[in-house]
Amino acid sequence: MESSITIENTGDPFRGEYQLSADSNVYESVLIAGLFWDQEVVINNYYLNERIKTLLELLEFIGAEIHINDKLTIYCPHISTHALPAMNIDARWIWLVAMTILVRTGKAGFNLSTIPPGQKEVLRKYIKHLESFGVNVSYQADYVLFNLEIASNNFNHAQVDAADLAPIEMLSLLLINSVRPISPSMIAKYRMDLPTATFINLITKNIDVRSGSIEFDQVEYTPVESFAIPNNQIEAVVIAILTACNQGDVKIIGVEPTMLLGMLEFFNRVGVNYRIDENQLRVWGTAVDDFAPFNLTQNTNPDFVSDFLCPIVMLASAVNGTSSIALPQLGKPVTLLQDLQQLGITHRFSDSRVAQENNAQERDVLEVIGPTIYNQSTIDMQRFKHSLLPIMSGFLSKERVTLENINIFTDRFTGFVDNIQRVGMKVSN
Repeated sequence: MESSITIENTGDPFRGEYQLSADSNVYESVLIAGLFWDQEVVINNYYLNERIKTLLELLEFIGAEIHINDKLTIYCPHISTHALPAMNIDARWIWLVAMTILVRTGKAGFNLSTIPPGQKEVLRKYIKHLESFGVNVSYQADYVLFNLEIASNNFNHAQVDAADLAPIEMLSLLLINSVRPISPSMIAKYRMDLPTATFINLITKNIDVRSGSIEFDQVEYTPVESFAIPNNQIEAVVIAILTACNQGDVKIIGVEPTMLLGMLEFFNRVGVNYRIDENQLRVWGTAVDDFAPFNLTQNTNPDFVSDFLCPIVMLASAVNGTSSIALPQLGKPVTLLQDLQQLGITHRFSDSRVAQENNAQERDVLEVIGPTIYNQSTIDMQRFKHSLLPIMSGFLSKERVTLENINIFTDRFTGFVDNIQRVGMKVSN
């Protein structure tokens, strides 16, 4: 893939069929889940890019045996190290790998020195929460170390309220429970995202990830021996929104309707035209001026809202009026707000920790005031933390736009650039 592409925004509506590509976030979670068992896990429809190769090198360093032919097989009979080295890699990888090592060996750790500040703060929050749940945490030089062998057995709670935990933190509790049953009988009000749901489905059965609660004593842990990477449902939402705003008519192939129920209900409220038929989603556009501003409260957010947040924000930027979005976690979303500022999207952020004094709200709220006129001729993807925002702004623009360092996006959305050209978007290298 070239390091930059140029989008020729002719204004012509999208037409035709769009085949979804594999979900890279889920793919990465599947690879890491292979460490959880001392038996082979086979991935049938694998692919390789630089990001995946880096992850495979990390897994091999830990002790996994990787075999690649017509399928990809990961086998990890023994964990060869407790601590991850200093690496400038995705914080989600670091946490998932460390927690998997922890449950396999009772000990784990990672080096904090090379982790970017923003991701380091996220990891420190995870560490603080994990320690409060009874896991022993210590520090040696630049390393943070976890030890289940000397961990406290007292959680002091009959139930864990996970409303303020990231999905990956809820997964951590589930992993730990697999080797060291913990005292709370239930974890409740948890939030979920697609990669975490896939990881859970790989290591357990009889869990409904949509139920909002898990009774630990009823969880059965069992491996999946072979796996096919599902299609990228976030990509489906992105294409649906771009098509609706473009007044096109596109049939999106490979959708999973059960994963999109909340988004489809959201489309109903906003005024996006669609029809769902098994694994096909047809979307056709209307005038953007006909879209209604929306108010997504904590109770009306679509399922897996953290995955779909960026597409929802970009649709709000195209709508004439003020739309409100209850964010899926507490704390000021600094990087999101910085990205919106760079793109010229008018917005306001209301911090629930301040508003709670007046009982005004339970969640942080982002207000987006549209419509936004996108007029940047060049966008450097390296300047953004949320790659979907600049990508969608480029395709929503009415101007010619060059996207630099496009690999930051295409490593995660592997088929997007090729597939969107098939429905009429003109893209050149």
